[in-house]
Amino acid sequence: MITKNLKPIFIGVALASLKLIAADGNDLLPSDDTLPQPPRNSPTLSNIDGDFENLIIKLRTLSPVKKRVVSWKNAIADYQASLSADSVFSSLDQIKERILKEGLGEQRNKMVEKAIAGLKCDSQASTSNALLPAAKASPAPTISELPIGFILLSNVPLKQRPYLSSEKRQGSRFAGLAEPNTPMSPIGTKVLSPGAIAENLKTHIAAQDEAIDMLSMLAHRFLCNKASIERGQMVSCSPLHCILTGPTGCGKSETLKKLTELLGVSILYINARSLTDEGFKGQNFSECVSKFCEDNRGKDIRSVIVALEELDKLGGRVQTEEDTKSFGRSIQRILLTPLDGNPISIKDRQLPTPNWWFIGTGAFSGQKGIHDAKGDRTTTVRTSRDIVNAGFEPEFVGRFPSVIAFKGHTLETMRDVISRKSSPIYKIKDEFKRNYGINLIFKGAAIDALASASIEMNLGVRSLNSILNSALRPSYGRALQPPSASEEERSMTITLADIQPAIDQFKRDNKERDPRDNIPKHLQHLWS
Repeated sequence: MITKNLKPIFIGVALASLKLIAADGNDLLPSDDTLPQPPRNSPTLSNIDGDFENLIIKLRTLSPVKKRVVSWKNAIADYQASLSADSVFSSLDQIKERILKEGLGEQRNKMVEKAIAGLKCDSQASTSNALLPAAKASPAPTISELPIGFILLSNVPLKQRPYLSSEKRQGSRFAGLAEPNTPMSPIGTKVLSPGAIAENLKTHIAAQDEAIDMLSMLAHRFLCNKASIERGQMVSCSPLHCILTGPTGCGKSETLKKLTELLGVSILYINARSLTDEGFKGQNFSECVSKFCEDNRGKDIRSVIVALEELDKLGGRVQTEEDTKSFGRSIQRILLTPLDGNPISIKDRQLPTPNWWFIGTGAFSGQKGIHDAKGDRTTTVRTSRDIVNAGFEPEFVGRFPSVIAFKGHTLETMRDVISRKSSPIYKIKDEFKRNYGINLIFKGAAIDALASASIEMNLGVRSLNSILNSALRPSYGRALQPPSASEEERSMTITLADIQPAIDQFKRDNKERDPRDNIPKHLQHLWS
């Protein structure tokens, strides 16, 4: 006996079959045009495209320089060639729109637009463009071949039902798509590898190879989570938060900056020292997040790097009046919720943070050299226990599985730092070349003196900016003088004599003063 629940189903099948048989001989299976079509933004169309993922990975590694636009054109053209003519993403405008949503960054987005514009010009200039032949439709099945469950299935949204054979035939807009249950390629092979990330960072950051290798592995796993989210899957692991430690000027902030540029994700910078507790005057954590969301309206912010700068200032062994004003311990407790991956309350809604990666940076100068042997490069804290000893709550420190120690520089490593493209010397050379057409040349003795001053003052690379701004002030005036008729290419040499006065003045200005200097000389002998 047919149960009450099954009666409507069997009656629907029977009535629909009778209507088809009596329909004036029109017993053919509906064509693809009459089948329910998936929306353009359906995961079925956007997520099963391994070629597109490979394209994005390649674009992240290409140089965003105008003279390299040919490489960008070739990469995009190869991807377009891999698409079928009837693909919903086959036009250059659709490809551009799709790429720009990937968050490659402003420079790379400009290169994409230039490459697309170039491909359009090439296409218009060509007189021999071959058109893809229209796909020949397969013979439609007769009524006897119609599956009995077709009527019921055709009323179910396409993404919730299995594909029919007609949808997979050659020439269909669904041709080439995988079956819903077909396993995708492993995510780890589709994102930047730890080795590729480390190799890129080491071209900018000198003498921090061990720290960069550790950070690159965490960055790779962050990218795997990001790819999982974009595929509509659950993340495989929670973001592995970390703390970058080391003396002032060793490269922590610059490493973080270059990493963000490479990964092509949004970054939320927060100076931990300036945060206040909820309800107090100043800016609290949720307000920082709310402003970040407003600035990134319309962007995908499910995967974000949160940079907690000067994290060491949240510590404090004794809860003094000054500690209370800085809200250090209360802020640690507030951050526990987002560190666990829980939604953040902003204004009138809850913001999900499935892949927000927190990276803290701090010098922790009070624990300088506690693990260093004689002859070692200077470090500060290296372990979670060290950070707890610096006045942090164990519950807070436990949310940061990795402590990555950067090392202070020696004279030799500082010379290497100065030679990198990210150094102040390289940037000022580029400024003179762009603005005045002058090749700025630094003599070896001048570079050695700059490196030595950075080490002596214990301020790292940052000290070079102050020294160079003072030392090169006369050079800007000389750069504005008109070139002589005999000069084919202008150049200017910076010697030790040019920069030594600025170095001496910088040392005097930043010298640590003896407290006895403020005591009258006839009373200084009483100082104990």
